[in-house]
Amino acid sequence: MKNYIALEEPLAATITAEGFIEVTALDELDKIVGGLLNPEDVYIELNDESAKF
Repeated sequence: MKNYIALEEPLAATITAEGFIEVTALDELDKIVGGLLNPEDVYIELNDESAKF
């Protein structure tokens, strides 16, 4: 059974050429992983381009 999280705002992310998902909102990512992130130890690169499928 899958567990889903209801977020207050949509989560923005991009997919890199290597297939990695880059999340653009650290506080929303922290909610997903249950508060395990230390903002000083996390590096997230923002991408202004939208993914097109």
